[in-house]
Amino acid sequence: MGSMEMARNAMQTARQGAEIAGHNLANASNPIYARQRVKISSAVAIPTDKGTQGTGSEVARLEQIRDYTIDKALVSEKSVTKYLEAKQLQLRRAEASLGETLDQQSIDAGESYGSYGVADGLTGLFNSFRSLSANPTSTAERQAVLFNAQKLTDKMNIVDRRLGDLRSSINDEVKDEIDNVNAKIEAIAYLATSIGNTKVVEGAANEIRDAMQESLEDLSESANITTTTNERGKLSLFVDGYEMVTDNAMTGSVKLHTDSNGMRFLADSKSGDVLTLQSGSVKGLIDARDDSIKNLQDQLNSIANNLISEVNTLHQTGFNLSGTNDSSLKFFTGTNASDIGVNSTITDDPRLLQTAGTTISGHVIDGNPTSTDIITKNAHGYTTGQAIIFSGSAPTGASVGVNYYVNATGTNNFKLHETRTDALSETSALEFSSDGSFDMKTFDVGDNTVIRAMAEAGTNAVSGLSDMTYGEYYGNTVSRFGQDIALTDTQLIDQQAVQTMLEKQRDSVQGVSIDEEVADLVVYQRAFQASARMISTMDTLMGDILNMQR
Repeated sequence: MGSMEMARNAMQTARQGAEIAGHNLANASNPIYARQRVKISSAVAIPTDKGTQGTGSEVARLEQIRDYTIDKALVSEKSVTKYLEAKQLQLRRAEASLGETLDQQSIDAGESYGSYGVADGLTGLFNSFRSLSANPTSTAERQAVLFNAQKLTDKMNIVDRRLGDLRSSINDEVKDEIDNVNAKIEAIAYLATSIGNTKVVEGAANEIRDAMQESLEDLSESANITTTTNERGKLSLFVDGYEMVTDNAMTGSVKLHTDSNGMRFLADSKSGDVLTLQSGSVKGLIDARDDSIKNLQDQLNSIANNLISEVNTLHQTGFNLSGTNDSSLKFFTGTNASDIGVNSTITDDPRLLQTAGTTISGHVIDGNPTSTDIITKNAHGYTTGQAIIFSGSAPTGASVGVNYYVNATGTNNFKLHETRTDALSETSALEFSSDGSFDMKTFDVGDNTVIRAMAEAGTNAVSGLSDMTYGEYYGNTVSRFGQDIALTDTQLIDQQAVQTMLEKQRDSVQGVSIDEEVADLVVYQRAFQASARMISTMDTLMGDILNMQR
């Protein structure tokens, strides 16, 4: 009978081995599954008068093949991969918002791609200023200036709005991650408890361990995490150093923190501290939102702000086609890229574009109020009837912003008349009550001084733009942004290679080999058949023995 028991034990062992092999084969395509093995040991021997006698074999335990060092490394590396993937995605969206294709060294600005970018707009605006300076009285050239200015301002408005919308969208994604992260923490705590409750013998919670590893990797894709296990095998989980699970129980969570600018972050629910994440998709979202995209938006605003200030300052000193200066008339409206626009007063009447005017220095040489005052200056070739306006300072007896008219008296001298008459009689000349130096502007319909200064602003270094021109500053801005994208792309490729290598290493350890499992299945099948044949043989022998006694 002992032999029958031995055969029965052998059949049970073979059956369990075949079941595990079949279970492994069924999970061959399961990415989270770690293959299992039956650990076979000798069954308990029984004492006899001849000594101990073996009773065959039995399954000691089910063993899961897993490399915990690789598992831990993958948790960390997947967190970095997700950080780079999230950042790359948002930077590519920002690139689309610019309407320009960037690379790590330069900017290909629009035209060859059938699009129009800020770089095109700046070039077009300053080129139209140059064209108008060559023909300052041309209405067509004035309309071209206004058209190009409108195109540029519209593009700046659109880019700023798109970047702002993108930052708002990212901000909403950060908010959505709060519930997602807390749900993952809760799932890990539940699985940790389940492992503790079901681990009666080693291997009893193998499938739960698979789910636990998957959950840890899933959480690490959102934020950087660490885990510890105490001497009783209970798990503690930390998110960015803040304890969320203590001895298999969920003891913490994350909450939403919103700063004064409306930007959202993850914070520890108990302390309220903002998490300074090191990796994970949330970190990628925050870095793209608050570093790369914000810097791009801020620098675009710097360009718009300086352009508005410089062009408006020049425009307010010029004269329109009617010979009038309106020192309050601005060319651009707004303060930055979000609201920059072209003054509708000028777009309605291009003749009001103030393109003419020359600043000169003068000096009253006869301050006697009873006689006609003569103004001397460097030779300029003023003609009788030409208008002059004082700006900044005026001699006593004259006013800033008022038109006066020239009566030439010689190569370098002229008289000023407050009210123009055809004859510009000597008796109508303006008298000053004192000597003194002053600044004044002169107007001539064909003069291009102001519009030429506007055109030259495109090639002059701007102190507010790190002493670069508008084109250089914008080119530097988008080039750095392009380099940021290229660097992220390169880092992601390298990181994916590391992750893939670790996944292959893990697969070589715990992955299911179909050939190996089929071979094991055949072995267990033959072992089962042999054990069954042993029982059949023993049954035949027992029958023969019983028949012999008859």
